[in-house]
Amino acid sequence: MNSTRNLMNLLLALALAGAASAQDKGFHDRNAVPGNYFVGLYADNRGLATQLVLESDQLEFDAYIGVGGDSTKVFSGLVVGFDLPRGITVDGPIMWSSIPGLSQEGVATEGGLLVEFNKECVQQKGLTPAIVARIHFAADDDFESGTVEVRGHVKHGLSLELCEFDIDWWPKPFASPIHLELRRKKSFWDRVHDIFH
Repeated sequence: MNSTRNLMNLLLALALAGAASAQDKGFHDRNAVPGNYFVGLYADNRGLATQLVLESDQLEFDAYIGVGGDSTKVFSGLVVGFDLPRGITVDGPIMWSSIPGLSQEGVATEGGLLVEFNKECVQQKGLTPAIVARIHFAADDDFESGTVEVRGHVKHGLSLELCEFDIDWWPKPFASPIHLELRRKKSFWDRVHDIFH
């Protein structure tokens, strides 16, 4: 009985030592990283608008990925995915900002993207997000309204990597999503049709 208790105490001590060692090496609870963070999709390249009105005959548009936070404002990567409404598709590759050595894995509208800026950090200035990419979308001619939803990667959730100049400490806190609302203007003839039908 004493030997069993001694063995359990030894295992507990080893586990605690391992946890302390891991903490020393920069492992952390992602929910415990200070600050609030977000990843958004915007209608403009300044990160000010989250609603986009399409003209009645418009079949394509651009949207912009922006990142930000209220504590640390320097980022070295992100993990993100998108859910598209019916009638909207991604039309071409994502055009990332001029970040030397940037790498991307995954598909934005399937499992999601893992993006590393390879220690070439992106800095948010002020309260508006740092715009890191442009996405070109196509819209079906019968599309009326919907939301492009920002969501997490299927394995890693929605998160940012904070740029910390320590080889063992690159925190990856969870982020909140900011979605893009879409609506198409009705043409004159559509409005007439609505009146009489």
